Amino acid sequence: MIYLVKLFDSHRWWRNLLSIQIPGPDMLHSASEDAIAGAPEDRRSRLLEEAAREFNARGIAGASFARIARRMGLTRAALYYYVRDRDELAEQCYRHTCEVMAADLAAASRAQGSGLERIVDFLRRTLDTDRAPSAVLSELDYFHGRARQDMIAAHAANVMVLRTLLRAGMSDGS
Repeated sequence: MIYLVKLFDSHRWWRNLLSIQIPGPDMLHSASEDAIAGAPEDRRSRLLEEAAREFNARGIAGASFARIARRMGLTRAALYYYVRDRDELAEQCYRHTCEVMAADLAAASRAQGSGLERIVDFLRRTLDTDRAPSAVLSELDYFHGRARQDMIAAHAANVMVLRTLLRAGMSDGS
């Protein structure tokens, strides 16, 4: 089932309505539905996708390597070819999320049009139902040391670019 979300705001910024389709629970599928064969980079991408689903559903501490492996059609031991442990997998997932968001923000920033049109471009990219899920950055405190500092810095940089896009829209009156 597709849920239709209309994003709007009373400020003239959002007078135009944006319709975005968000997948319902019955539309989600796991990587196990796809072929397991493929290049190691493809398997690593599927691992990050399944890990993001697991972390989003159960949190980092509650995540299960066995569940992730089962959804991928692999053994738990096979996951250790790609990562040392849960901490490294969570770190890779969170870094990947920051990288994807940075790429979406960069593309929206380069797009032609008003500030509103660039924000809409960013939202369409971010909420694309055909895109693999990203880990929700809700557990940054789980990480320590350099990894935590790097993720906080990457997240802060993304927030700064998003604020710049919002200010541009307010400035041009869109």
